[in-house]
Amino acid sequence: MKTNKWISEFSSPGSWYRSFLFWAWNDKLERDELQRQIHEMKAAGIGGFFMHSRDGLETKYMGQEWTEAVRVAVEEAKKLGMYAWIYDEDRWPSGTAGGRVTAHGDEYRLKGMTLEVCEFEQWDSILQEVEESKKISDYQNGIQAIYAVKIKEMDITSSRRLRLDNSDKLLEDETLLVARLEVSGPSEWFNFEAPPDNLNPECVKSFIRHTHEKYKEIVGKEFGITIPGVFTDEPSLADRHAAFPPNRSWIPWTYGYGDYFKEKIGYDLLDFLPYFYFNGEYSATIRHDYWNITAIRYHEAYFQTIGNWCKENGLAFTGHFLQEDKLGLATRVNGMIMMNYLSMDIPGIDLLCEQTNEYMTVKQCTSVAHQFQKPLVMTETYGCTGWDFTFEGQ
Repeated sequence: MKTNKWISEFSSPGSWYRSFLFWAWNDKLERDELQRQIHEMKAAGIGGFFMHSRDGLETKYMGQEWTEAVRVAVEEAKKLGMYAWIYDEDRWPSGTAGGRVTAHGDEYRLKGMTLEVCEFEQWDSILQEVEESKKISDYQNGIQAIYAVKIKEMDITSSRRLRLDNSDKLLEDETLLVARLEVSGPSEWFNFEAPPDNLNPECVKSFIRHTHEKYKEIVGKEFGITIPGVFTDEPSLADRHAAFPPNRSWIPWTYGYGDYFKEKIGYDLLDFLPYFYFNGEYSATIRHDYWNITAIRYHEAYFQTIGNWCKENGLAFTGHFLQEDKLGLATRVNGMIMMNYLSMDIPGIDLLCEQTNEYMTVKQCTSVAHQFQKPLVMTETYGCTGWDFTFEGQ
C-alpha cells in the first residue's frame, strides 16, 4: 500500500511548511555570528527567518554594515535551503524607515484635525491666529473652522460654522469650538521624528524608496526565490506616540483629505465636524461616513501601494495590524482590518501571550482568505510569552 504523500510531507516537511522565526537583530551584526545562528536554526528544524531590527541594535539601520549583514544572511539561507524574509522597518510600526521618511517634512508626518473647546474671551486671539497663519506662503496647517455651538455635557443641540473674520457674533448660551489641522510632534520611539502620514500616498511611496527599493538593490536577485516576501508590522492611522497640544481631541487627517471626502460623499465634512465629537442629530451619519472614507483612503494609500509594488517585484506581501483584536480601537487606528487584507497575498495576524481564547482576530483574517481565494494565512505567534514559556504552552 502506497504511503499518502500528505502523510509523508507532514512527517518530514520542507522548509516552506516549517516555522519562520522573527529573528531579532538587537546587537552589533557580525558575519560569523549571523552564520552561526542560521545554522543553529537549520539544525533545530526551522524553515527560515524574518530579519527584524529590534531594540539594542548597534549596527546602523540601513547603513553599509546592515546591507552587508542582509547579504550574508540571504546567501547563507540559500545555501541551506531556508527562506529569508524581509521585515520592513526599524522595530515597529512600519512606515518611517527608521525616521528617514518623516524627516523630509510635514507632508510626510502624521496629521490630525484637532478640536478645542474655547472660552468667548479667546475670540480675538483666535482671529489673530488665523491672520498669522495666512501670512505663511504654503499655509495648510492651523485653524480650518470655527463653530458656535450649544452643548450640554456631550450632547449638542445646534452648531453654526462661523466665518474666519469678526463678522459673526457669539450668543451668550453658545460655546466656541476651534478646528485646526496640526502636525504631530516628534517621538523618541520614531528616532526623534514624528509618526508617518499613512493617509498620504506620497509618504508611502517615500517609505518604499527608503526600504523596499533598498532591499531590491541589495538582494533583489533573490526576490521570489530565497526571499518569499515582505512583512509589514502594525502600520497605523493614529499612532499612540502621536503628540498634539493638550486639551485638543483629534482624528486622523491629511492634506487634501477634505476635498477627497467631499468627492466621495458629496458634502463638506468641516460643516458638521462638531457632531463627530459630540452627540447630536447628525452624529451617527458623520461618524459612519468619516470612518468609511478614511478606511478607503488608508487602504488605497498604504496597502494598495505596497501590495502593487510587491506584485511587480515578485514578493508576497504579508504582515499584521495594530489592535486587530478590538473592533472599536481597530477602526480608530486601522480603518477596516478586513479591507486591508485585500491587498495582501498572505493575510496575517498577531497572537500575543500564552492564551487560546482569541477568536475574532483569526476569523476575520481567515474569512478574507476564504472569500478571495488566498491559500495561506500567517500568524506572528508567542510574542510577550517570555523565556519561561513551556513546551506544553506552545
